[in-house]
Amino acid sequence: MLCNSVVNLDNLTYPSVFKAYTELGLCKNGAQLHGRVLKLGLLFDDYICNNIVHMYANCGCFGEAFEVFLIWTLNLCEFLFELMVLYGCGGLIVVKVV
Repeated sequence: MLCNSVVNLDNLTYPSVFKAYTELGLCKNGAQLHGRVLKLGLLFDDYICNNIVHMYANCGCFGEAFEVFLIWTLNLCEFLFELMVLYGCGGLIVVKVV
């Protein structure tokens, strides 16, 4: 149904579907939707990742939940590192060498 729909799905639609799968305990369907999110490149959206981790954890798939969590946090660390480098290049961060 999601593949053949004329309605464009976005990063606000998927969290609701993951929540529904969580409430219904449909981890297999959620895993298929997770694959679709990967294909669309939406995995690094905070709301989507949070709902994917929550779904896997509630369904007892702790390995998958941890895997998604690691990917999500590694991306966040890269973003924070780049942000610090940009601030450093702009002279906004002063590093005190002891």
